[in-house]
Amino acid sequence: MDRRSLYNKSIANFIDNFDKFVNKEETENFLVLNKPAWVPSHRDNHYPLGVIDVVKMMRNDSNYILPHRLDIETTGNLIILKRPEVRS
Repeated sequence: MDRRSLYNKSIANFIDNFDKFVNKEETENFLVLNKPAWVPSHRDNHYPLGVIDVVKMMRNDSNYILPHRLDIETTGNLIILKRPEVRS
């Protein structure tokens, strides 16, 4: 399967099952999300949606910040900040 097909399949699964990817240890300042393979951390010219875009869309909140990233092929936990002031 080519990269674009892997992305399309993975991003659809991520959106459809979003709550299953959110770690139960969510706090008022951050959430931990298990990033699936073939979903980029951030969007780019090749992939129109990334993890942070989906989080903002699903939570209907544009304040979420992703201070780090994982490669598109990599699965693993991402810590996502809920507010900009949590950075400091």
